[in-house]
Amino acid sequence: MTAALDTALRPTASNAAAQQGRFGQLITHGTFYSAGTQLSNVAVVLPFLCAGRGMAWLAALLYPAYCIGKAVGNAASPCILHWSRGQRHLVVAGTVAAMAVLVSATAAVSTTGGTMPIALLLTSALLGLGSGLSNVAFNDIASGQLSDARRGDLLLGQSAAGSLLAAAVTLLVVPALIHGDAATQGMSLLWFGAAGLAAAGIAAVFVGPVRVPPTAIRQTLRSSMGDGVRAARSQPWFHRYALTQLVFVPVSLGSTFYSLRAAQGQDNLPVLIVVSSAALLVGSALWRAVYRAFGVRGMLVGSAAMSLTAAAGCLTAELLGLWSSGWVLAAVFLLATMANQAVYAASMNWVSLLAESCDRAALLGLGSAFIAVATCAIGAVVGDLALDHADALPVVLMLGLSVVALVIARNAPSANVVDRA
Repeated sequence: MTAALDTALRPTASNAAAQQGRFGQLITHGTFYSAGTQLSNVAVVLPFLCAGRGMAWLAALLYPAYCIGKAVGNAASPCILHWSRGQRHLVVAGTVAAMAVLVSATAAVSTTGGTMPIALLLTSALLGLGSGLSNVAFNDIASGQLSDARRGDLLLGQSAAGSLLAAAVTLLVVPALIHGDAATQGMSLLWFGAAGLAAAGIAAVFVGPVRVPPTAIRQTLRSSMGDGVRAARSQPWFHRYALTQLVFVPVSLGSTFYSLRAAQGQDNLPVLIVVSSAALLVGSALWRAVYRAFGVRGMLVGSAAMSLTAAAGCLTAELLGLWSSGWVLAAVFLLATMANQAVYAASMNWVSLLAESCDRAALLGLGSAFIAVATCAIGAVVGDLALDHADALPVVLMLGLSVVALVIARNAPSANVVDRA
């Protein structure tokens, strides 16, 4: 038995066949997880369905609640992973399975027509918590089991496969199996999202245990936040980082803003799902190339420019009476989703580039908590404004905030940055 365990924990980098097998297990989990989260997207699907039922205030708060939960999950993950020792795969499996149960419960409530605002807010926060925990645990497994090149293949591959699966379910499976109005088909996406998450949880069980250092230091949530505050005070660049991330919160809320803006037509939800999947697929390759060529500054400038273009397109379409066009909506939502994708990636790269290795985890946790609180406050306002379909002022405001983000993006480090000032 001991020999078998040693074989399971042996580093796979020295064995190409074993690494290929582990890669297959990880990408299977990642594909189902990516598809499941896209079909139950807290930034698109849940707000859209709530807005369609007249619960505007609830639709505006779901994504901010999700962000707070995700920040807590990111910050608590070091303690959870230490407790799990080598059983990282069970943390992923259990967390994703719990997310599947939450999505199933939400689908059941939506199908029966029940409205439980507090329950939906709590569900969004718990989904964020699960997302934070599972993502950190999954990345930790991939880092220990795959080479750098294979990790890159895993990230791009699971995003591409998951996006294609989500698009296929939305365009082919749901219309063929679910008969009824667009709202009914939209709610059925949650059931398929729950099924995808359940499949991801099962796939994670087969990934198996990993080797962990016997001298790993346990860190609590409180100590992690305390370390982050101390590190932030000693590193001036973090102040610019925090200000820039704060300014980019409206950009990261673009997907929610335009999905709520489109909620006046229930037929729009399949369009948003498919476009969201396509945006994640294209963005994974695009932003990696931009980062290599232009650094974090290039990513944020590109993100702000896309957000600005999306707002200008939405404003023009509304003034010309073309906002109901599926092609116009698809173009605007594609740009907004890709802009949002770049903000998170740029945030991670900025800290990784300038932070000392001993402070990196603490600063990431502190930054996530700060942005989550800001997103909750700003998201409530942005979401409420988005539902004012009769007035173009909310879109003008988003356009102006995108211009500010474009200017502030100069604070970010370029590709050739070498200092930590």
